[in-house]
Amino acid sequence: MMVDGQEQTFRRFYEEQIDQQFADPFLSHLLTLTDVETEGRRVQAATAQEIGRLLDGLAGFSRDDHNCRLLLVYCLYWWSAFARGYIFEVTIHRDLTASGIQFVAHHLTNRSERLAPYDLLLLDLRGDIKYTTYFLTAERLAQLRSDFFITRWYLRESRGWLRAAILREKAWRALSLSQDGSDRQSTTLDDVGRILPQAAAFAIDSMTLTALGYDQWKQHVLLKQSAGEE
Repeated sequence: MMVDGQEQTFRRFYEEQIDQQFADPFLSHLLTLTDVETEGRRVQAATAQEIGRLLDGLAGFSRDDHNCRLLLVYCLYWWSAFARGYIFEVTIHRDLTASGIQFVAHHLTNRSERLAPYDLLLLDLRGDIKYTTYFLTAERLAQLRSDFFITRWYLRESRGWLRAAILREKAWRALSLSQDGSDRQSTTLDDVGRILPQAAAFAIDSMTLTALGYDQWKQHVLLKQSAGEE
């Protein structure tokens, strides 16, 4: 569509006009906040208002135009996904540090590191921090190279969210206290929530994954890291 006198796709517009302008300042501000989840949402909302004002000021943009409204919705959707994801990531980083877990994280204010294929390293394992489990499809998993993922799992029965870790077999073998698999229960993807926070093994295509509660995963990591220091 034509925006500010130029023909652009929504994706290109977002990358050039929204991400380039707002992402780095948002992340720098995020790292200074004391209550990242609460204050971060306020900064996210304030930035969303700035994005709306930016679009309103572009030549040819009108909220009465269908395509312009679609562009606004597109930009606000992806901004929300970006902001929520990094609020969650900073929250996890701080919690891991407070828990005494040793890890190396990429620098969020360094754009090249932020776009790296994984978010942190611990126990020689590559980890990603994901705000949702959208990546749990065979196609998306095949594109990811991380050994484990820290995310949130929606529990249908309690209608609430549980922080969880999802491990590929390499990561599970590195942390498992049992050699015979008795410390996890096999199930389907749909029924993982019934077993969490205990360890639940499930398959996606030909990949076996293990989900367990985030706090339980941290206990495993701390045991392994403590053993390695002895």
